[in-house]
Amino acid sequence: MIADLSAAVAESIAAPRRSVRRYLERGPHGIDVLFGLILGAYLVQQIAALAVPGGRMPLQGSLVAFHLAGVVVQLILCAVTAGIVLVAGRIFGGAADFAACYSGMAWYGFVTAFLSPLVLVGWSAILHEQGGFGSHLLLVVGSGLAIWVFAGFVAELHGFRSTAVVVAATLGFVMMTTMLLFSMLQAA
Repeated sequence: MIADLSAAVAESIAAPRRSVRRYLERGPHGIDVLFGLILGAYLVQQIAALAVPGGRMPLQGSLVAFHLAGVVVQLILCAVTAGIVLVAGRIFGGAADFAACYSGMAWYGFVTAFLSPLVLVGWSAILHEQGGFGSHLLLVVGSGLAIWVFAGFVAELHGFRSTAVVVAATLGFVMMTTMLLFSMLQAA
């Protein structure tokens, strides 16, 4: 079982379109999606605890509340992301439905939990001014792989021919959102 799961995660990074197609063809049931979200949330929390200097996380005194909050946040983020993927894809002629988007984004969250150490260690070192070229490289590689997997999943979910176009659209959306947030912060 662990070997199969490891192979599925590796396939998601190497061939995201094929991976999400297999995942959806298998017919993920609601409990599979929920379990994946819970496990993904837990993995990210544990990895973040290791990456944060001192190893302490907020709410550590109330560990159960911390983990439950993480799961609730993961469920909400998955629903929001699935909604954005659905609407944005439909605007550009995509054919996905919400159930497929939610299942695909749940699988994406689980897969990228394994990429999060690259991003978290890179950011942690950079923010604490201990990062050199290696920290920046970890951040770029982790983020790049996460975007690659996301674009592959979205392209397959909506039936788009080109993953590269979805990568470009994703980067454009991220840049526009970032500029909007910075503009709002400067105005405040």
